[in-house]
Amino acid sequence: MQFREVLRLLDGSHPVEEAVQAYQEARRELERERRDHFTALGAAPEQECPAASVYHAQSVISRDWVPRLTAEESYAHALDLGYKSYPDSPHVTLAESWPVDLSLVDAIRSRRSVSDVEDRPLDLARLATLLRLACGVTMRGPLPLRAAPSAGALFPVETYVLAFRVDGLEPGLYHYAPLGDRLERISSLPDRRTVIAEVLAPGLADITPPLILSLTAVLPRVQAKYGERGYRFSLLEAGHIGQNMSLVSAGMGLAGNCIGGFCDDEVNRLLGLPAPDEIALYLFLVGWPRPATGEEPAP
Repeated sequence: MQFREVLRLLDGSHPVEEAVQAYQEARRELERERRDHFTALGAAPEQECPAASVYHAQSVISRDWVPRLTAEESYAHALDLGYKSYPDSPHVTLAESWPVDLSLVDAIRSRRSVSDVEDRPLDLARLATLLRLACGVTMRGPLPLRAAPSAGALFPVETYVLAFRVDGLEPGLYHYAPLGDRLERISSLPDRRTVIAEVLAPGLADITPPLILSLTAVLPRVQAKYGERGYRFSLLEAGHIGQNMSLVSAGMGLAGNCIGGFCDDEVNRLLGLPAPDEIALYLFLVGWPRPATGEEPAP
């Protein structure tokens, strides 16, 4: 049974229970079809998440595994510095960094996931510091090295800035270019409430972050060398950057929250990504924490 049949049963002439039963049966039918697909690819019929098991099996590395590129080709591929860029867009020079006084130990201890932040602007200096210390260049040279590790030094993860209220920065969508340490303006954005409603869970509908950072992966860059394993490496790299963002935010007295549960198609469309070659992996909400009330925050 398809969901069109469920909609037909909601025309008011059928009992609600009948529509609910039809909906549940349609869900079960879709799940059976999905499982049959992955079972044919080698997943066990009783596997809880068959897609994950199939991908894991298809991306394993054994002693017989060799990269797609030779050592010379891999080195040339890393040195081509072929990262995402918007050369024709207006460029925004980032401000001087904000001093981060908190020690690493204190930043780790104070880091918490907080989405409900104050509705007030963030300053450009703190945004610049966040980008530089999370995913910026930390050592110049023929192969510029960055703040987070990357498989084969290929750096397929890109960072986009959704600026709603940042002093010194016109609201809009930006791309961070690490080599030039600058923002490239891509476009304007819908109002913040619309963006939040489209891409995040309903429980976050009322949050007011001045800034959202989005991490994406340009998959062909890493898959050229590592094949199917490249997707795993992209996820790991995004995780490293997300932790950097969390700790740097804590070090500057900001509240942040790493969000993996977002609406993929909506974020890809909002960022203008050429999916499936480039896909959104991670969102990071950042803003000013609300004053403490003396109560233990709810989990």
